[in-house]
Amino acid sequence: MARGLPKKLPIAGVEKVIVVASGKGGVGKSTTAVNLALGLAANDESKRVGLLDADVYGPSLPTMMNVNEEPELNKQNLMIPLQNYGLKCMSMGFLVEENAPIVWRGMMVMSAIQKLLRQVAWGPLDYLVVDMPPGTGDTQLSISQNIPVNGAVIVSTPQDIALLDARKGAEMFRKVEVPVLGLVQNMSVYVCPKCGHHEHIFGKDGIDKIATAMNLDILGDIPLNKHIREGCDSGKPILVTDPNCPEMAQLRFATSEIHQPDIYFCIPHLQGYCQKSGRDFEKSKGQDYKAWGPLDYLVVDMPPGTGDTQLSISQNIPVNGAVIVSTPQDIALLDARKGAEMFRKVEVPVLGLVQNMSVYVCPKCGHHEHIFGKDGIDKIATAMNLDILGDIPLNKHIREGCDSGKPILVTDPNCPEVRLRVLILIKFLSSKGYSSLFSFGLKCHTFIGINMALDCWIYLYVHLVRNDIWQYSRRFTYSS
Repeated sequence: MARGLPKKLPIAGVEKVIVVASGKGGVGKSTTAVNLALGLAANDESKRVGLLDADVYGPSLPTMMNVNEEPELNKQNLMIPLQNYGLKCMSMGFLVEENAPIVWRGMMVMSAIQKLLRQVAWGPLDYLVVDMPPGTGDTQLSISQNIPVNGAVIVSTPQDIALLDARKGAEMFRKVEVPVLGLVQNMSVYVCPKCGHHEHIFGKDGIDKIATAMNLDILGDIPLNKHIREGCDSGKPILVTDPNCPEMAQLRFATSEIHQPDIYFCIPHLQGYCQKSGRDFEKSKGQDYKAWGPLDYLVVDMPPGTGDTQLSISQNIPVNGAVIVSTPQDIALLDARKGAEMFRKVEVPVLGLVQNMSVYVCPKCGHHEHIFGKDGIDKIATAMNLDILGDIPLNKHIREGCDSGKPILVTDPNCPEVRLRVLILIKFLSSKGYSSLFSFGLKCHTFIGINMALDCWIYLYVHLVRNDIWQYSRRFTYSS
């Protein structure tokens, strides 16, 4: 007989819990969570709103809300949330040093989440907005199964890869009996501030198809706007500095309509959705589970974070090096630094940094816009004595290649945005003598950084196996 879901116990003093989630990192989930909480408070000043940062590995709340003190304890030995802009805030980032990587296994993370939920003096609150980590893993299941969640908001960019994971996230919440309140599309369009040209860098209309297919509302359609990013990095969210911001108008309006649906899809248990627990495989006589070889290089695309997967791989196989990918955004760079520190702690050499989405060049007027910031990666590279292996612009053709299954360096091997930096990388790796197993370790805040980096490694692999390393290196040297 199948067991039902565990009994859900409310958080003391909290009326409703709304979680903000995404399938991919780097889609603007934390930005949405912060502004959603601010919108709930602004629409009705009588409402008391709290904000919990449940992303243990990459907490963003201290930066975005400009609060970074250690919480005090009350007489009941509960942590008192820090407050700013009328919101009660709590984050793992308040309890650890800013640049310290949190390198924990799953059970430690679950224990920390329970403390952030149960050992904080949240009440009285009308709403607690929970900023989830990306994905559909332990944290999402633990929160959804242990506390009554009134609804989930799913955030995605228009990119096909992100939308696919957004749909998986929505399905997961439905299967654990959490109503999905709607979708927020972020970075939907970029408008050149100089000529007014509209560019759908990450795709167009994809979220409409998912909303229709899953019978979900679209709660917000937020453009790619550097002022929104600047607000996050400076600790002054856009709804604080500009409450009537037109880019956030739809999201703020949607907060006034948020309620728990009367009817929603649910199932009595998780059997058939979450697979049975795995078991250890014992190698029998005559069996061989090694299906990779012979390989000169194995490139491993890591999930974001500094948790179980990173530790398991780093501690169980000889890893020759890690490449860290980040956007120029301050919050992303902070997590990139933590990722580099983690790999160093487990004795994995950090080969260098790749900066993605460094600049957008308007195809109509040529205007250069540093939407996500400028030169931040140079400071980290200098501080940590690391090389910058790549500096890749924001380019819709690169995204289109990822979505179509035809990476840009397959369809356009001479792509100027990527090729020169890959050649530098080839030279660098060759000079270091890396061979045998090469692990591509990622601690990145942005999913498109992963995809772009995979393009780089496809190109790298092609020329390595064809023994053209020095030929292409010489071409680069002579042409430059």
